[in-house]
Amino acid sequence: MDRTKILVVINPKAGTKKKTKIEQQLTEVLSPYANLDFLYWESAEEDITQKIRCRLSKEVFEGVVVVGGDGTVNRAARALIGRKEFLLIVPVGSGNGLARHLHIPLNIKKSLKLFIEGKTIAIDVVKVDNEYYFCTAGVGFDAHVAHLFANAGKRGLMTYVKIILKTFFRTKSKIFKLSLTNKSYRYQPFLLRLPMLINGVTMYL
Repeated sequence: MDRTKILVVINPKAGTKKKTKIEQQLTEVLSPYANLDFLYWESAEEDITQKIRCRLSKEVFEGVVVVGGDGTVNRAARALIGRKEFLLIVPVGSGNGLARHLHIPLNIKKSLKLFIEGKTIAIDVVKVDNEYYFCTAGVGFDAHVAHLFANAGKRGLMTYVKIILKTFFRTKSKIFKLSLTNKSYRYQPFLLRLPMLINGVTMYL
């Protein structure tokens, strides 16, 4: 009988901790239950979303385990919208906002045990200007900080703090037009956070 297969997507550059033993930890916890197929996201220039879609189209996987932060999860989850495969987050990023919101343990082995002891739920996904996002999205100052952080040489909380302190007083508010049903609104916020709206991906919790 064929064993269950799981695609494991790893971002070795996420967060600040070294990932030298990550495969060992994943294998130790998950291999008794499934065969693991590892896929590394080596650089930001690589379209990991399309790479995952390609693998899912060629092989049958029960689910995808994503080892990384919010950026990695966001890119990987886009490949699963509307599909039957589950998503399991192993949060090793700088912020891990989505994992924290969903109360997923930040400890690697504890998060992996959700595959054994947890349950699946459907979470929301939003599409804005033909881009999908999970957890949160924004325009204005926070989006500017996120963009600078994504292109920074170092990861971690202190990098966030340094970018915020450096750009806070230099950033000027812009005018945004928000259209809802039959009404349009004009705002000039310092930042604007967008909520989640529709069902999208099945997750282990």
